[in-house]
Amino acid sequence: MNAKVMTASRVAVALVVATGLIGGCQKGPQTAPIAGAVTLDGVALDDAVIEFDSGDGSVPTSLNIVRGAFSGGVTLGTKTVRIFAMRPARKSRSGLGATDVQNPLENIIPHRYGYDSTVTVAIGADGNTNLNYQLESKSESPGSK
Repeated sequence: MNAKVMTASRVAVALVVATGLIGGCQKGPQTAPIAGAVTLDGVALDDAVIEFDSGDGSVPTSLNIVRGAFSGGVTLGTKTVRIFAMRPARKSRSGLGATDVQNPLENIIPHRYGYDSTVTVAIGADGNTNLNYQLESKSESPGSK
């Protein structure tokens, strides 16, 4: 093989490697650590999800709630907080057709803490590791303490 072809091949390989390294160094949105606790009527919530939604059309960050606690990384900015705990539906479903859901689930958390939530939190660069949500099944106003 002649020297010009070998040099050109080496330059091409070096460009491909450099492009891959530069592309691999791109960073996504900055995130910050968060952690906290969630109770429902004074009892630690288990097997649930807390969601932090920026409202800009991007996918919300969802974190698992286990034994009342959650932690993870969330992008910076003001987020709407939504909480969901899906359980088998308590209502009887007699007369279901072949295409109906046989084992439906329902959210045991009141709607005002789910899709209708007005609870917000501001996530700064330092994060927030003391988020505590005390949910009440009978109360009419959502809150975070």
